[in-house]
Amino acid sequence: MNTLANSEIFFFISSIGFVVLFGFVSILIFYLVKATRSFTHLMEKIGDNVDTVGDAGRDLIDDMRNSTAFRLLFKPRKK
Repeated sequence: MNTLANSEIFFFISSIGFVVLFGFVSILIFYLVKATRSFTHLMEKIGDNVDTVGDAGRDLIDDMRNSTAFRLLFKPRKK
């Protein structure tokens, strides 16, 4: 085979490789964008509910500290 035929085969194979590589990269970018959107949506929901969760958590801790079982197990600190 002459040099021209070898170069045509090389460019044909490399063209197919770049098309396959472009397909994989396109799929990867698609899933990254989808995951980023899901993460952003999740963070917005968490941001909206963080104050409610914080208040409920504080109320739960206060109720637990004021319970008789907690006071029996852990002596209150003297001020």
